[in-house]
Amino acid sequence: MTSVGVPIKILHEAEGHIITLETSI
Repeated sequence: MTSVGVPIKILHEAEGHIITLETSI
């Protein structure tokens, strides 16, 4: 993974968690 690929992967994972939280509310 490049230094740029890691933050992007974290952002995508964070978006997934946010979406699941919004749908559960």
